[in-house]
Amino acid sequence: QQSVASNSRNTDMCVRDRTLAVVLLAAAGPDGTFSQPVGCFSYNYRFVPIMNDIAGMPFTVGSALECQGKCEGTAGCAYFSFISRSGHCWLSNSSSNAVRAPVEGSVTGPARCQAKDLACSAMPDARFPAITPGKSRATWPGNHQPTNLQCWPRLASGFPRRCPYHVATVLEDTIHGWPGRCENMQKIDDLKHGETCKQRCVQSALCGVWSVENTTSKVKGKETCWHALHGVNCNDGKGPRPVRAQHLMHGSYRRLARLKGLRIPNLTRAFKISHDAEEGRRRCRVACLSYLFCQYWQ
Repeated sequence: QQSVASNSRNTDMCVRDRTLAVVLLAAAGPDGTFSQPVGCFSYNYRFVPIMNDIAGMPFTVGSALECQGKCEGTAGCAYFSFISRSGHCWLSNSSSNAVRAPVEGSVTGPARCQAKDLACSAMPDARFPAITPGKSRATWPGNHQPTNLQCWPRLASGFPRRCPYHVATVLEDTIHGWPGRCENMQKIDDLKHGETCKQRCVQSALCGVWSVENTTSKVKGKETCWHALHGVNCNDGKGPRPVRAQHLMHGSYRRLARLKGLRIPNLTRAFKISHDAEEGRRRCRVACLSYLFCQYWQ
C-alpha cells in the first residue's frame, strides 16, 4: 500500500512486536520548467482495466501529453497509461485503478490535470489501511490512493528533480558521534573545481548519505568522496572511517498512519540487528527518511 504527502515524502507507520514500520511518499513544491502541475502524473504505474470498446488501441504516440490528449478527447475516458518504451497509449474509465507497471518507464494520469492535485494534500480517513486494496482506496478522496513519489517535482524525462533551493535536512553527522561507516558507497571522482562532496550530495535528491575519508587513496592523506542512495550498516559497518559524513533527508515527510500488529513483507535490510530496541527504531526510521524511494520501515 502506498500513501502520499505534501511537501515531500509521506509516512505510513506500522508496528509489530515493538518494531516500527513506516510508509513514506514524496512530495515537493512545483517546478516551473515542468509542463504539468505537480501531482498530476504518476510514474511506473498503469491503470487497469483498460477500456475494451476503443478501436485502434493501443495508440502509438510520442509522449505522455499526447496520450493524455487522446484520453481527454475520448468519451468515457478518465485515465491514460503511456508506456514510454513502446510509445503505446492505453485508456481507462473511471472504475479503473492504478497498479505498479510490470516494466519501468510508464506514465499515468487523468484526462485533465487540476491546478492543484488532491494527491498532494489529501489524507485518508480512519479506516486506512483497510483489509483489501479496494477498501483502502475507498478511504481516500476520489477513491484513489496516491502513488509513490507522485508529488515530487520531475524533469521532463520523469527523473526526480532536486528540491528547490537545495533543501536538505541533516539526520546524522559524524561531528555528533555518528560512525558513518556505510558499506554501500560509490566513489565520486568527478567533482568540479570548488565543488565539495557535501554540495554534490545536497544538490541531488538521489543522494542520502555522503562521506569523505583519507585512507583509501593511493596518495597518502588525499581525501576521497563517497555517496550512496541510502546507507547500509552505517553504524556498525566496515566502510572506511570518515573524516566527515552525514545522513541527509531531501524534502520533508508526513505520517499517514501508525499501526500495530502488521508485518510488511518484501523489505530490504538496512542494517544488522540492534540489541537496543529504541535505538534500533531510531536508526531504522532515519535509514528510511534518507532514502528517497523508501515508503515503509519496520
